[in-house]
Amino acid sequence: SRVSAEDARRILSSALSTGIPAPSEVTPLLRPTPTVAPTPPPKDQSERESELISNLVKASKTPAKVRMENGIARTVRATLPVPASAGDKPEDKARAILEEYRGLYGLGNVKAELAVTDVVRTNEGKEIVSFQRMAGNVPIFASSVVVHISPGNAVTYIGAGLPSRVDVAAEPRLSKEEAVLRARNAAQVGDAAQALDTGLVVFNEGIITGESTRSVLTWMVTLDISDPP
Repeated sequence: SRVSAEDARRILSSALSTGIPAPSEVTPLLRPTPTVAPTPPPKDQSERESELISNLVKASKTPAKVRMENGIARTVRATLPVPASAGDKPEDKARAILEEYRGLYGLGNVKAELAVTDVVRTNEGKEIVSFQRMAGNVPIFASSVVVHISPGNAVTYIGAGLPSRVDVAAEPRLSKEEAVLRARNAAQVGDAAQALDTGLVVFNEGIITGESTRSVLTWMVTLDISDPP
């Protein structure tokens, strides 16, 4: 039978007076919260290095040897097949392997941070590609990466002289003219000494000493001293 409006009001009034929740006050059922796996903590530098070295050793067709120094793989001796997608250019083959293991060289963008300086093809068919490390458009003094590629299209050697840290100011403190003046004073020559070349470079002593040192942005000035004092 149908409930009259008056009866419905009485039922609702009785429910409110006795503490029974009215239909509009009923708490909705909560859906269970899905379980989310916790995010693993980020790997530290040593863990990333160990993982990359392990991957390199597994990828090598011959026993691999890696010498690390201040977070940089100074030498790698292995047989790492070059992927077919790298193409035929020696520099692209070298970049493909360096890109795969860029974490061992402190690199973020291999193509942008390594400039080709030389490509040599030997009589035996070996290709040797040399790079210089760049910080933006500024070369890093004495930096180098040399990659040997066998006739069988595998990288057999990588030698790297790279800084472990590249954190330099965006602009030099001295102007170009001030740099030339200081170079003349340091060389104890007068204004007659012509500046043949003056350009910005990043200098890191650690490339030479093997220690972890800070990089600095500086001017390199080449003076023509025909008549030394």
